[in-house]
Amino acid sequence: STMLDLCSDGANACFLTGDLDTMNDLIDEVLSKDIDTVEKYRVSEIKVKSLHAVGKVNESIDAALNFRRQLGLPTPQKKPASKFTIAREYMRVMRLLKKKTAEDIANLPELDDERQ
Repeated sequence: STMLDLCSDGANACFLTGDLDTMNDLIDEVLSKDIDTVEKYRVSEIKVKSLHAVGKVNESIDAALNFRRQLGLPTPQKKPASKFTIAREYMRVMRLLKKKTAEDIANLPELDDERQ
C-alpha cells in the first residue's frame, strides 16, 4: 500500500541521514498496523540495521530473531553455545564448503526465497 511504501522509504531515508527518532516513529507506525508480517520485512530490516549501526548488537540480534519467529522460520535459541558446539558447527561448515574459494561462493546464484 502507499502508506506502507511511504513509511518504509521514509524510515530508510531517516536511517541514512541519521534521524533515528523519526525513523523509529515510522517503523513503529508500520509495525503497529494489522498487515501481513511479510509486508513488514523492509522496516524490520531497517530496524535491525539501525540497532547494529549504533552499537546495540544484542538488541539487533533480538529484533532479527523475533522477526524470523513472526515469519514462522526456524530460529535458534538465544543461549550461549558451548565450545564443543562451536567446534562441531565449524567442522560441519568446513566439510560443506570443502575446497570452495571465496570467489566460488561469491559466484553462487542469489536466493530467490525472500524469507531466507
